[in-house]
Amino acid sequence: MGYVYAALDVIADPADTATSGYVYGGRVSGSTAVKTCEKLANTTSWIAIADMAAARFNHAAGTIGSKGYVYGGYSGTRLDSVEEYDPTPDSWASKTAMPDYARQNSAASTIGSYGYLYAGYKTASPNYVKDCDQFDPSGDSWTNKTDMPAPTRNYASAETIGLSGLVFGGHDGTDSLQDTDRYSQTANAWSSKADMVLTARKQMASFRIGEAVYLSGGQDLGTEVGDCDKYTLDTDSWSQETGPPFHRYGAASFTIGTDGYVAGGYAGGSGLQDCDKYEPSLGKWSDHSTFIGGKRSYVAGSSI
Repeated sequence: MGYVYAALDVIADPADTATSGYVYGGRVSGSTAVKTCEKLANTTSWIAIADMAAARFNHAAGTIGSKGYVYGGYSGTRLDSVEEYDPTPDSWASKTAMPDYARQNSAASTIGSYGYLYAGYKTASPNYVKDCDQFDPSGDSWTNKTDMPAPTRNYASAETIGLSGLVFGGHDGTDSLQDTDRYSQTANAWSSKADMVLTARKQMASFRIGEAVYLSGGQDLGTEVGDCDKYTLDTDSWSQETGPPFHRYGAASFTIGTDGYVAGGYAGGSGLQDCDKYEPSLGKWSDHSTFIGGKRSYVAGSSI
């Protein structure tokens, strides 16, 4: 299925046909990273899949075509490695490292047949960045694209509608952000969109259903946020949805069919193991399941 907005902006998205959600890596305690991965198969049950080559948390993830990708993160040191997951043989393959520098706390989305990596945190000062980099899996290559608008940031969330990458919020080293920025793949240019409603925040879960993006949870300067908000690009507008049962941040998120899922994360000083489902048509959250890899925070996820 394709999406249509702004007349001719039509493109298929991997989440349209996804039948399973995936959770990759994360942190189990302190700064201990894991390479454990799980699959929520056909919305019914969790099963273990092959481990990543490198343990990592605070990484970014996305799906391009029929494969999952993880980018960077942290595991005792910041990582520039990229791994590709192929569900058919249940195996991981190393891909070309991210350009310029290792980083964590980036956001990722997929536009057509390309992956995009936005912002993040690197080791050398200035630590916060506003890079936008394009990954081409067919050539296993990276291309620098136009930088995001100021400020530099990390811990943002990103999704795609049509040929546009949308980046929400984050943290600039001093304050949480309320920005919404749109990247046009066609023009290789950025534009500012309507700010998020209610509060600035970082480390939100995000998922796209139809032509809308949903942001759930997150935190603002140490306070866990319990909102769920819907952004519609066609009208550049926000509306408030039913809030999730847990105020969490650093969770994995993905879409299967017409429902959004949020798994793991951090709340109340502890990592989480549960997975909640949001049904926009009903405005309803439900406690869906418990994934099998133990409590984990700062995880990443995608739909395949």
